[in-house]
Amino acid sequence: MNLKKADEKMQNLSKDGKAPLTQVVVALLLTIGIAVMLSVTLPSSPSQAASEDYNDIENEFEGDAEAIEYGRQRYARRCAYCHGGGGAGAKGPSLTRGKFKYSRKGLTSELYSIIAGGIPNTQMGAFGRLLDGDEILKIIAYIRQESARRAAEEQSQDE
Repeated sequence: MNLKKADEKMQNLSKDGKAPLTQVVVALLLTIGIAVMLSVTLPSSPSQAASEDYNDIENEFEGDAEAIEYGRQRYARRCAYCHGGGGAGAKGPSLTRGKFKYSRKGLTSELYSIIAGGIPNTQMGAFGRLLDGDEILKIIAYIRQESARRAAEEQSQDE
């Protein structure tokens, strides 16, 4: 088939309401290109986005007895149902072992991200709309204090 006949066929296809093959190919390539660009620039999950936003948080409430008590109260109201009283674990994992199932390093930023944004495809919901930033940090301070207290208890029992 020569080019003139191919061009005539393409024009006829356009008149019939069908897009020419070149337009379909160009549209497909553009769609793929845009999808690739978005996948590179957008975070893959809300948790990833939050983790990037809160990557270097210093928790000013750690060691502050009043803030930790407030964190305990918020924990009892928002977290204990799944994670048990004192963070020992129930329906959700224990939070007092110093290691966290969905956190690589246990950084404050990771914990903040998990509490605020939740964990996709798990029962861990997002609490970022129910708790403000300071409340989340106070809960983290409480969890860390409980973790340290339990570790000290276990160590004294081993001796």
